[in-house]
Amino acid sequence: MYPGLTEGWASAYIAILIPLLIFMLGATFALQTTVPEDLQCYIHSRQKLWFYYIPMAALVLVVICFIWLFHPTQEKPVSQTQHLISAFGMTIIFILLIIFWVLGFRELQHPREKIVQRLENESARTILHKGFLEEKSLNDIIYLGKRGETGYDKGLSINAFGNLAKKLQESDKYRGAGLEQLVMGIEEILIDGENKGNDSNFCQAAEVLKDILLHLENRNLLSSSDTELTLRTLERLGIATIKLCSDSTMITFLEVIKRASELGDVKLEQAIQTISLLGSLALDSKKYLIAAAALSKLEALAEQNLPVTADKNVDLLGLLAHFWTAGETTRKQAKETLSLFKNSFSPSLRECLISAIKIYTTITQFDTADKLAIMEREIE
Repeated sequence: MYPGLTEGWASAYIAILIPLLIFMLGATFALQTTVPEDLQCYIHSRQKLWFYYIPMAALVLVVICFIWLFHPTQEKPVSQTQHLISAFGMTIIFILLIIFWVLGFRELQHPREKIVQRLENESARTILHKGFLEEKSLNDIIYLGKRGETGYDKGLSINAFGNLAKKLQESDKYRGAGLEQLVMGIEEILIDGENKGNDSNFCQAAEVLKDILLHLENRNLLSSSDTELTLRTLERLGIATIKLCSDSTMITFLEVIKRASELGDVKLEQAIQTISLLGSLALDSKKYLIAAAALSKLEALAEQNLPVTADKNVDLLGLLAHFWTAGETTRKQAKETLSLFKNSFSPSLRECLISAIKIYTTITQFDTADKLAIMEREIE
């Protein structure tokens, strides 16, 4: 039978219950506001928020049970035993609530690491059972990486992508496709949004992309779409390092791209084109150390595959033309390279330059074609 509540008793119960609920609601929201805004968006969209409101529901239930069982009436006054039971029960409830809040507070300490790890685990389970990456989790990792602070926050997302790429490529179901969202996500994390990646983030991304290419080589999948996508991403990130990063980071990208050019003949030309492009852009930006490093790597690749011809070494000739026209000192550097291959041009240096002009004109890179024409006219 329901308890016979008078107006006075009902008001007393409500006056006690409402402030407690307001306090608990405020404490719950206070816990959530201790995390960054981007993590709050994730929590509200992905996590089960009802978990945070269990204490309020428990308190309401306890109060209702107390009223139902122990509400005193003239016919049924509260006994000493009931006093003890109710006091013990309420004490236990409050202790449990305190424990709950402490656990909730601990859960919200270093939340980004825990959330990224949780998302990585979700995608890893999808790879294990289905053999592909889970799109929603990847989008969340990208979102957290883009909105995260430069350095450590972005590094968490990039590291998670490195782990997931390895798991997918080691899967028996992997056939050289399926990394598009992940690879492009790395680029988004580094160069999209207000917070760009720093040197550490770019170097970390270069290592992840290098590992992807090595796994593709090990599984004889260099002709796959993931290979081309990874090389293109390396190129775009390498271009971004010219403005965003130090010379040492740019050299790291050149090393990775050169390593990619040595993986096999399938994508060799694409990697060499990237080295030449980065070298010319660095030269235009007066980053001479990077330009010289790019030229050195193209020289090394040419020495491995003599003789030097326009078809095989058009990118080397194009970069040399940029050096030739950039200034007196860079022209001397170009002449030193030409003297290095003095007897290795086939059929001759002038014929190679004329052929290179035609190639660059055909692909509408007229600036490089013009520089080659100047170089061809001025060589002895």
